Amino acid sequence: MSQRAGGFGTARAQVRAVSPAPPQLQLSLLLVDDDTRTVRRLAQLLRDDGFDVHTAADLRTARALASTIPVDVALMDVRLPDGDGRALASELLAASSSLRVIFITIYPELFAPTDPGTRCSSLTKPVDYAKLVAVLHALDDERQLHLAAAP
Repeated sequence: MSQRAGGFGTARAQVRAVSPAPPQLQLSLLLVDDDTRTVRRLAQLLRDDGFDVHTAADLRTARALASTIPVDVALMDVRLPDGDGRALASELLAASSSLRVIFITIYPELFAPTDPGTRCSSLTKPVDYAKLVAVLHALDDERQLHLAAAP
């Protein structure tokens, strides 16, 4: 993701011009990737757009964070220094029935097209920021509907 860090700003301006983000979505994101420069940039853009973002550069840190904070969406790379992000996704999905996982990867061939009922999807690097934000807005809308319908 490192070479794409600079491209997020232009896409972000386009996203805001089309549909401004609500002041605070309060969707809690766990961003897991070992490219620290890109993680910092993407995390800042997402925070500026109203998301609650927590970051980890490896599976160990991601597990520790996920055990102490509520996470609505995990954005994660597949190949990490201490293992495979898919293994962590399986653990997180087993622990939370409401969690969604979006893999951000240069290996799209590892993923089949997403079925509507699944809780995992993938985006290919370089990340299209406008598409990412649109997906996150849709997930937040779904979460809000679920919360409103809960007794």
